[in-house]
Amino acid sequence: MALIFWLSSLPDLRALDVLNGAAARLAAAGWTAPAAWLERLGLAAPALARQPGTLAHDVEVFLRKGAHVVAYAVLAVLGRRAACRTPALAARPGLWGGALAVLYGAADELHQATVSGRDGRLSDVGFDAAGALLGLALTRLSARRR
Repeated sequence: MALIFWLSSLPDLRALDVLNGAAARLAAAGWTAPAAWLERLGLAAPALARQPGTLAHDVEVFLRKGAHVVAYAVLAVLGRRAACRTPALAARPGLWGGALAVLYGAADELHQATVSGRDGRLSDVGFDAAGALLGLALTRLSARRR
């Protein structure tokens, strides 16, 4: 949750610095293809990502919304695991894990509304909720197969 909060507190241009820093670390580790991809995203993002209809914009939207889904899927699953270990919550761990993820997503969007260059969006809370549901559904499917 701290990582989500930290990333959401970065203005858009600072987030690009993080992306470019990640690209440099990947290149240094010998992961040249992923590094090149991140560099291209970082170079394209300032000029093109704000222009709807461009490939860079579409890629940026896909990555941002995909990040919401993945991050909140993981958060819901971790919340579910914690609820399973808490006697008062163990009867409905999926409910508590999902609630944690959605409430944290809503709080994060409220936080983003206070950050320069960012805005809080109800649609992002929807992506967070979709990620929570996906994570919990995959957890349930995995448990059934055992």
